[in-house]
Amino acid sequence: MSAARPKMLVFGAGGRLGAALVRAYDADWEVQALGRREADLVDPEAVAARVLKEKPAIVINSAAMTNVDVCESER
Repeated sequence: MSAARPKMLVFGAGGRLGAALVRAYDADWEVQALGRREADLVDPEAVAARVLKEKPAIVINSAAMTNVDVCESER
C-alpha cells in the first residue's frame, strides 16, 4: 500500500505556468488544478473558503493578467 500523496492547490491552472506546474507535480502530489471557473481570485472570500475546505499542504498562485494594455488601464 502506498502512502497518501500530499495535496496541492494550483490557482491559475488554465495558463501556461499553471498547466506546466500541474503536469510537473501530478505524479507526486494530489494536485487540484483551479482555473478561473473553479476559483476566481476576484472573490477573496471564495478563495479562502476553497483553501480551508481542501486543506492543502501547499498553495501555488500562478494566476496572472497578461493583457498589457488592460493591465495599464485596469489596476
